[in-house]
Amino acid sequence: MSLVPVCVELAPRPRPGPLVAAPATATVFGAGRSGIAAADLLLDHGYRVRLTDSNSTLELENACRPLARRGAAISLGEQSASFAAGSDFIVISPGIDERAELFSAPELAGIPVFGEVEIAYWYSPLPLVAVTGTNGKSTTVSLLGRILAEAGIKNKVAGNIGLALCSAVRNLSDEAVIVAEISSFQLHSVESFHPRVGLLLNLSPDHLERYDTVEQYYRAKFRLFKHMASNDLAVFNAADANTAKRKELAGDVPSAWFSLREQPRSLAYADESHLRIRTADGSPAEIVRLEDVPLRGAHNVENILAASCAALACGVSPREIGRAVRAFEGLPHRLEQVGSVAGVTYVNDSKATTVDSVARALESFTEPLVLIMGGRHKGAPFTAIADEVNRRVRAIVAIGEAAEIIEKDLGKATQVILADSLEQAVAQAREQARAGDAVLLCPGCSSFDMFTSYEQRGDAFRRIVGEMARSDA
Repeated sequence: MSLVPVCVELAPRPRPGPLVAAPATATVFGAGRSGIAAADLLLDHGYRVRLTDSNSTLELENACRPLARRGAAISLGEQSASFAAGSDFIVISPGIDERAELFSAPELAGIPVFGEVEIAYWYSPLPLVAVTGTNGKSTTVSLLGRILAEAGIKNKVAGNIGLALCSAVRNLSDEAVIVAEISSFQLHSVESFHPRVGLLLNLSPDHLERYDTVEQYYRAKFRLFKHMASNDLAVFNAADANTAKRKELAGDVPSAWFSLREQPRSLAYADESHLRIRTADGSPAEIVRLEDVPLRGAHNVENILAASCAALACGVSPREIGRAVRAFEGLPHRLEQVGSVAGVTYVNDSKATTVDSVARALESFTEPLVLIMGGRHKGAPFTAIADEVNRRVRAIVAIGEAAEIIEKDLGKATQVILADSLEQAVAQAREQARAGDAVLLCPGCSSFDMFTSYEQRGDAFRRIVGEMARSDA
């Protein structure tokens, strides 16, 4: 088979139609961004909607009030099976664990459960390019949106990043394609979801607090390809062993591969001086010189190569891909330099919530590091990065619920200091760092013990460093 993928036609297609037709009753669990978006879209199409969340705050009440005015039944402060009893289907937000005892209640037996992205697909007239993987999703999705726009292909970036997919579908104008970041939690409950291009960037242990085994997590990722067909394209990382050994889970979908070095099957790859991609006749074309890549780290080179494969399949030329790559400045909270104090650089990588993402971040630095880690542990052992920590990290300052686990797993690799807050952690890191070092916030954990999101955690780090820089001036 040719290394160069078929060009995926970015044209509106007949809507697939809902698996459960209106005016059925839907109960949406979770009144966050995706839950409210799903409720809005279902109301648009004539469903009877119930919305419930275990929290009850003034902010939630205000967010739900417009839905109530449209006729939705709202229950905040408690989630019960009785509220959903008699529903024709249930919609769960990504943060809702469908293994919870609530969903095994007799009142809910036999009621189909769908995720928000499945509901969005029912009513999306546009083709989807969907990106999943353990690390790099947000950067790849954002870059791909930029590349398509550079080529004059109007698109909307949505999903697990920024705009919920149901919101994107409700607010289309003249876009040609939706570029969606899709998490494993969102893939659990897809039944007809069908992207035209699907990217699996990498696989490493994650979310073991939500999966009984790592294999369950990996198989959830491969559900992205469940309904893809012979005129679609699957994009994979040739250097990722966990992906390659499970490739058959994607079925017979045509495939393209990217890699950090040229391999016989690589569509896009890096050599000693350039990022390149093969054109229709199989010859390599330049995307960009390595020295002009604006993002730090080999993992970001992989993200660029993955986005390039998808863009080529959508009809974008290598020249247009390269122009967008050179202009791309990256995203907040992803190896974002936020300040320099007394010769020490401070870098915000709050989005790094997995052990593997910490490893990738460490590999991106040549200078010695003081590492701030911690938060809510996601189940994977930190010992996997002990050798890398020993080589590169002067000290770790550990915070949050996982602090003692980090000390236990990495205390032999480097000095581990425990801190009670992020403010204290930054102060401790400053004491440990020397001129020429970098202080890196790279938690390897979720934020939910101390913050509402990785964004809030990264914003707090940025603020603390800014205040420290001003006081030092």
